Amino acid sequence: MGGTTWVMYNNCVAQLLQTRHLFRVEEYEMMGDIFDEDARVELIEGEIVDMVHIGPRHQEYVDRLTRLCPAHWDNSASVRVQGPIQLGEFSEVQPDIALLRKKLGGYAETHPGPSDVLLVIEVSDTTLARDLEKSNLYARSGIEHCWILDANEQELLIMSNPTPNGYADQRRITANENPSDPIEPGKSLDISSLFDPSIQ
Repeated sequence: MGGTTWVMYNNCVAQLLQTRHLFRVEEYEMMGDIFDEDARVELIEGEIVDMVHIGPRHQEYVDRLTRLCPAHWDNSASVRVQGPIQLGEFSEVQPDIALLRKKLGGYAETHPGPSDVLLVIEVSDTTLARDLEKSNLYARSGIEHCWILDANEQELLIMSNPTPNGYADQRRITANENPSDPIEPGKSLDISSLFDPSIQ
C-alpha cells in the first residue's frame, strides 16, 4: 500500500511516492521474539499498533466483565480475556473480552477467527475514538455483535448487524436497562453490576 506526498523541488511541484510494508499475520507472529516481553501490540490491517496502557479503571471494568460473562454464558460460550483473535490475513487483535463458540479441544491449535466469535467487548476509558474505529474492523470481519463499555459515560454501546461500513444497528444503554441477550435469543441481560458503585 502506498501514499502520495507533494513536495517543492527547483520551483516545481514533484510527487514523492511513499510505500509501506503491510505485515501478514504469519509474519507478525514470527516477530514475537523481537518485542519486549511486556509489549502490548496488535496487528491492524497490516500495521503493528501499540496498545494503550491499561489504567486501573479500565482494568476494573475488565474484571467486572470477566465476572459477568461466565455467569450469563458459562454453558453457551467460552470467555477469552485480552487474548488474540485473528481477523483475516492482515489483522490480529486482542479485545478486552471475546465470547467464543465452544468446540472440542478449544483453540489450542489456532487462534479464533471471526466465525468463532459470538460477541466482542472493548472497555473504553481514554480510547473511545480508537475503539469505535476498531469496531468498524470487527464489522468488516463479520463479527455479529460488538459492545463498547464507555467508562466515562457509564453506558454500554451495543452494536450488531455488521456491514462493510460498520455496524448498522447501534444504541447506547445505561445500567437501568436490560439489553437483549446477543447469544441466547429471547433472554435479557442484567448489566447493573457493571456500573454499581457499591461493588468492591
